[in-house]
Amino acid sequence: MLLISTFTFAQTVDADKIIGSYMTERNKGKVTIAKKGIKYYDTSVWIKESGALDRNNPDEKERKNKVAGKIILKDLAYTGNGTWEKGTVYDPESGKTYIERYLINCVSFNHFVLYGANQTSVLPTELNHKFR
Repeated sequence: MLLISTFTFAQTVDADKIIGSYMTERNKGKVTIAKKGIKYYDTSVWIKESGALDRNNPDEKERKNKVAGKIILKDLAYTGNGTWEKGTVYDPESGKTYIERYLINCVSFNHFVLYGANQTSVLPTELNHKFR
C-alpha cells in the first residue's frame, strides 16, 4: 500500500511541474498554468499588444473581449514521462480551437513545447522562462 501511495505522490509531483507562469514564444505574452482537480488550464495573463481584442473568435460575441484573461488551454491531463495530453487549446491569432490532438512535452524544468492540431493545421509553440 505504501508503494502505491509513493508512486501516486511522485506522479502528482511530476505532473504539477507544469504549474506556473511562462513567457510565450517570441515573448508575445505571459500565461499562467494552474490545476483544477486533475486537469490543467492555461490563462493568458497579458499580451504584448496591450488591450488586444479576440477579434478572430468564431463567436461574434467574444470578439469584443480582450485576449488577456482568456482561458487558452483547457482539460489537459498528465499521461506520464513528462507529457501532458488531450484537452483543447485556443489560438486567438487564428480564432481556431485545437481539439483532436494536443500534447505538451517537458524539454527541461522551465521549457515546454506545445503541439495542438485539428484536421487541417498544426499549432506548435513554446513556453519558456518559468517564473516561480
